Amino acid sequence: MEERRSKKIDKGDFIGRLNDMLTNLEKPLTEEMIAAQGVIFFAAGFETTASTLSTLSYNLAKHPEIQEKLFLEIQEAMDASDGKIDQVLFCTIPT
Repeated sequence: MEERRSKKIDKGDFIGRLNDMLTNLEKPLTEEMIAAQGVIFFAAGFETTASTLSTLSYNLAKHPEIQEKLFLEIQEAMDASDGKIDQVLFCTIPT
């Protein structure tokens, strides 16, 4: 953060926003407050992703027929995009 401040580097990311808050607020944040926000940001993102993946894995393990349908749908999407996973694919969900 210090290097970015000294070189006036702004990438428009989370660290850049925290650097802005360090100096541009009416009551600027302290370095300790910024460190705490970074930890909270990381922990919150990690926990929600871990919970989602755990729930998904559990449900797929309990329902192998759904796991197979998901596998086939992913395989179909991958085949349609020549194996590229960096593009947006729109899939219809059967009702």
